[in-house]
Amino acid sequence: MTPSMDEGRMNKTGGPAFPFSAQIRYMNDPGHARSMDFCGMTLRDWMAGMALQGIRASQNGQLYPKELVAKLAYADADAMLKQRKGQE
Repeated sequence: MTPSMDEGRMNKTGGPAFPFSAQIRYMNDPGHARSMDFCGMTLRDWMAGMALQGIRASQNGQLYPKELVAKLAYADADAMLKQRKGQE
């Protein structure tokens, strides 16, 4: 089961990158278990992280200010999400 996320956030972020459900068992009451859903990071954050690695690994990537690199990484992620939706 995929964790729920409101549609507005899903459209902006691409939804969860690695969603999962887990069965939690309590040590003091092994007979009692509960299911929990976890969204983890968003697809947008994951894509930005991948872009960040590429930017920093490039020949001049270490010379760019951190703020600029962050903006570039998220701009790349946003472009990938837009392309994924087929809007370009």
